[in-house]
Amino acid sequence: MPKTLTMVSESFDFHGRQLRSLTDEQGAPWFIAKDACTILGTDTRDVRKVLDPDEVTNVDTIHIAQNGGKSPLIISEPGLYKLILRSRKPEAKEFQRWVSHEVLPAIRRTGTYAIQPADDDMTVLAKAQLIAQNRLEQQGRLIAAQRDELDRQRPLALMGEAFVNTDGTMSVSQAARHFQTIDRRMTRDAVYGILRGGGYVEVRSNAPTKKAVQPGYLKPITPIKANGKTGRQYARFTAKGVRWFIDRYIYGTQQGRLEGVA
Repeated sequence: MPKTLTMVSESFDFHGRQLRSLTDEQGAPWFIAKDACTILGTDTRDVRKVLDPDEVTNVDTIHIAQNGGKSPLIISEPGLYKLILRSRKPEAKEFQRWVSHEVLPAIRRTGTYAIQPADDDMTVLAKAQLIAQNRLEQQGRLIAAQRDELDRQRPLALMGEAFVNTDGTMSVSQAARHFQTIDRRMTRDAVYGILRGGGYVEVRSNAPTKKAVQPGYLKPITPIKANGKTGRQYARFTAKGVRWFIDRYIYGTQQGRLEGVA
């Protein structure tokens, strides 16, 4: 049957869309169904199908615009939470937080929402469902982050095995092959282009610069020829350098490549 409302609370604004609230004779808040449905993307005609009889009703008297002589449909606080749970709109979660943290406290401050000693069973259930849903979403994000971290560590583990069998360094060509398991664009020429563009390898040779040697990213190697003469110096990656390159130039945003290097 229609419910008698004692007064109308203020109209709340959610990103330009209003949510009007009222209070019943017990001081409990009710909300204009049309306002909530507009925000949540729900058809007002479906409200009675999804809510229990004590969660939705009509108003027999109301102190707002006459609404064409029709008694507006209103929903209780548990009913509002239930509609939020059913909504597929991305902003439903933000709307739920807005209602909990702004609307209801504001109604309480005006004295139109009597603070109950305890929530009724339906309110407790609706809030518990929202909490469970939020926790599942948080767990999903955590699992995704852990999976991403494993994907990042796997190439490093493979490269670690390669370093065990060497002197602790890796040629640029070897490193590039491992880099390509993460980013296919990291060919030998691309890696050299990045290193030269960042000032870590000399422009006219493959020798590392002080900028790369001092922090321990690259190690200078001077080969000895069969006749005893020294060859041209070149660079090899250290384990520290490999991790640095991956973090900065593959997973990071600073590319530092020379023009023309894909």
